[in-house]
Amino acid sequence: MLDSLLNFLTKTGVWQLLFKEGDQFTLAGRGWMFNTACWQTLVMLLIVGVLVYLAIRRGFEPLLLLPIAVGMLLTNLPGANIFHLEYFIADEIDYAYILHHGGFLDMLYLGVKLGIYPCLIFIGIGAMTDFSPLIANPKSLLIGAGAQLGVFIAFAAALLSGQFSLAEAMSICIIGGADGPTAILVAKTLAPVLLGGIAIAAYSYMALIPMIQPPFMRLLTTKKERAIRMEALRPVSKLEKILFPLIVTAVVGLIVPDALVLIGCLMFGNLLNVCGVTDRLSKTAQNELMNIVVIFLGLTVGATATAEAFLNPRTLFILVLGVIAVVFGLVLSVAAKAFEVEVDERLPKIQECLAGANCGGCGYPGCAGCAEAILAGKAPVNACAPAGAEGAAKIAAIMGMEAPSGDKMVAHVLCNGGCNAKDNFEYRGVKDCLAATKVCGGDAKACRYGCFGFGSCVAACKFDAIHVINGVAVVDKEKCTNCGACRAACPHHLIVEVPYKQKVFVNCSNKDKGPAVTKVCANSCIACGMCERTCKFDAIHVVDNVAVIDYSKCKNCTMCAKACPRNAIEPIPTPEEKEKFKAAQKAAAEKKAAAAKAAAEAAEAPKAE
Repeated sequence: MLDSLLNFLTKTGVWQLLFKEGDQFTLAGRGWMFNTACWQTLVMLLIVGVLVYLAIRRGFEPLLLLPIAVGMLLTNLPGANIFHLEYFIADEIDYAYILHHGGFLDMLYLGVKLGIYPCLIFIGIGAMTDFSPLIANPKSLLIGAGAQLGVFIAFAAALLSGQFSLAEAMSICIIGGADGPTAILVAKTLAPVLLGGIAIAAYSYMALIPMIQPPFMRLLTTKKERAIRMEALRPVSKLEKILFPLIVTAVVGLIVPDALVLIGCLMFGNLLNVCGVTDRLSKTAQNELMNIVVIFLGLTVGATATAEAFLNPRTLFILVLGVIAVVFGLVLSVAAKAFEVEVDERLPKIQECLAGANCGGCGYPGCAGCAEAILAGKAPVNACAPAGAEGAAKIAAIMGMEAPSGDKMVAHVLCNGGCNAKDNFEYRGVKDCLAATKVCGGDAKACRYGCFGFGSCVAACKFDAIHVINGVAVVDKEKCTNCGACRAACPHHLIVEVPYKQKVFVNCSNKDKGPAVTKVCANSCIACGMCERTCKFDAIHVVDNVAVIDYSKCKNCTMCAKACPRNAIEPIPTPEEKEKFKAAQKAAAEKKAAAAKAAAEAAEAPKAE
């Protein structure tokens, strides 16, 4: 009974914490002595407490620091035997032995050792990353490259210290990249014994970035500079976003094939997000996959931080080198400050007056480009149509110029064919107007001047001011800012600039002769000239077989619309208005004929005498 009890006590974690096998006294058939290294375990448990505090109380990277802390707790509790670092640092790893005899964390650690977890995490990171700023301004890549200065300084310091081999120094310096998965992948490959210290250092400094950066930012910038609002340089198309991950993967694979596994996974995740057809996979990568892998990675990384591996001068030196790597990553800010170019103080003021939509309607790369063009005198003060007259007036005041005058202008679509226009064939290709023009000569519609109704203009508008109704694009002039994006998107050039106050429009652009026009659309202009003869203000004329309104002369009386036999002029009159107009025209003609007859009779009367 006593032997059983004593045997049980020797298997408890408390006993193994306080004692180790030795020659001082005998118990249960074995010799034991006091474990002088038990303080190391207690220190590791204290570190676990600190990490838990930082994760829960302070909110520093809790999704990763908390699993790491639990992994450290599990591996440092004596007697558990759920992780054996020695299995993985041998020259030849016996995976069969690990599968049969390894503990719980040994099994999970296989994902680290085989490089699976970092790659899966990069898929999730890629799915959550927007590379649009980099695509819009590729020069910013140089800033990211310059920020890696700390990597090379930490590498040199580690190598010159004489405490680390070349492979170990390479593993340590990656901390300066402030990227946990990369640091883990490199460390597991080159220096697995240092994995715990490197991982904890990397993620700890990533968590402390919000505390480290602000002092440097305040030191190296002025309050005015920190108040500048950063704007996107230009809108990035969907095609650019799709091509970017594919091109980056190919380039990296050709130049640095060893990095392809991580970069390829990163770009794959990004492609899932931007392609627009794999939303379910993208959300899974961002959430479920990311969360599961982070749990496994955190536990296994924490498990490598045993007391023997962590509490030694080499590991403490790793933490110091990590600080050096991260701090020197900010040196680029010093260089930027030293070589900064003075910026005209009017530039940010002009940019604040612009719409901020980065619609590209001005013809320049975003609002920043437009502001620079206005300041340089290459663009007028009213170059930004969405900013309106008020914005133009403010910019004129900043530039010391007179504010421009003129009526507000909006976009209008010169077509009302839509469902009334005949189709040559059923188009089943990409729902894009430009793409449709490339199929069979662009003759999907019988009218080669008409609106396709596929909504390329709708996609281009950033103000929700144009929609396809009954097969034809229609502008909401109350929302329209006249940015010009829809005009640029229309392959048939049907969208024109018109005064906001204008109410009458010839909604047809077909320049073919009458008989050909009548065959393709029920609402087409046939160049009959009825509108021209009816107008009392000389505001409408037939030009190239289609009626055209001179908006400077038009009084919006709508008489031309009532006279049009094809309902090609907006606003389309009701049948009652048509009948009333015809009756008035008939009465006027009869009155004119009667007057002419009376004049003729009066002229004949003297001759009869």
